[in-house]
Amino acid sequence: MQTDKQRGFSLLEILIAFAILALSLGLLLKIFSGGVNIASVAEEYTAAVQIAESLMTRAGVETPLQAGESSGLENDHYNWRV
Repeated sequence: MQTDKQRGFSLLEILIAFAILALSLGLLLKIFSGGVNIASVAEEYTAAVQIAESLMTRAGVETPLQAGESSGLENDHYNWRV
């Protein structure tokens, strides 16, 4: 049969283990949310590059080249100027 001191020490070990687990899970959550943010920024950059390439491909083909500036808004999100 265990004494009261042994039971208390066992409870203390469990509390410390739960505290370490909580800190570890918090850190993992922060790391994964940072990865998701980086992925969404990369997706935005990829979309911007695709739109820029599309606009450069169309220049001179669909619209005649003229001296001066041309600008616009693409997909209600990307401003461009040539």
